[in-house]
Amino acid sequence: ISATSTGGPAAGIVAVAQYGDVSVTNNGSITASAQTAGAYGIIADAFAGDVSVDNTGSISATSVSGRAYGIYAYSQYGDVDVNNSGDITATSTSNSAFGIYAVSVYDDVTVNTDGDIVAQSTSASAMGIFAAGINATVTGSGDVTATTTTGSATGVFARALDAYGVVTIDVSGDVTAETTGAGNAIGIRAYSYAGDVYVTSSGEITASNVTGSAIGILTGRFGYSTVDNSGDITTTTSAGNSIGIQVDSFYGAYINNSGDLTASTMDGSARGIQALTTYDVTVINSGDI
Repeated sequence: ISATSTGGPAAGIVAVAQYGDVSVTNNGSITASAQTAGAYGIIADAFAGDVSVDNTGSISATSVSGRAYGIYAYSQYGDVDVNNSGDITATSTSNSAFGIYAVSVYDDVTVNTDGDIVAQSTSASAMGIFAAGINATVTGSGDVTATTTTGSATGVFARALDAYGVVTIDVSGDVTAETTGAGNAIGIRAYSYAGDVYVTSSGEITASNVTGSAIGILTGRFGYSTVDNSGDITTTTSAGNSIGIQVDSFYGAYINNSGDLTASTMDGSARGIQALTTYDVTVINSGDI
């Protein structure tokens, strides 16, 4: 499938339901290119029903002025489930880029990807995977890369929209977040306001920027955080904090790290592991820092 527009949005597959479920299965290659509006490889959108996307094909979404989404999966009231094994590239020159964007306002979101994902922007934020729902889960073995010239770069970001929602991230691929201008670079981020957060990572994580924080794994805020990392983490910034693993959790934290951590900055704090809690915190480290 090839979809090209010079004066509006471009999308390879669009499936929308008001009250029913939406299911999209794609095994072919998709290319979507737009000049003045958004570019979407796959759009799966439901108001009241569940959304399911199963993709094995390669996807390329490119926009000059609008946002770029490899897979856009959204439901207001239903579950969102994305299963991907194809390679995805989302590129925007003047706006944000998302490899996989999966959101449910009032239900759960699950993303599993074994394909490689690249999100790149020239002048805005770039995010490889964004998953947000009452409870949010991201799993997979594919590499995830987010790069931008100006703006923040995040490899994997999962957040709970319910105050007590649970966030789970379990990935084994390499994660890279890089910005060459001003903006934060975060490899993996997991957020729940008061629910528990679980992050397991075994791949290499690289976060680098020029001005801003560079963080390999970031979790918080009030709930209990558990981080199990066995991959090497490298964080680099010229002006800002550089932290391999950062946990800010009010009710406590457990960190088990066996990977090598390297954190460097020219102007700011450099920390391999930082755990800030009000209650109990446990840090077990067997890697070199």
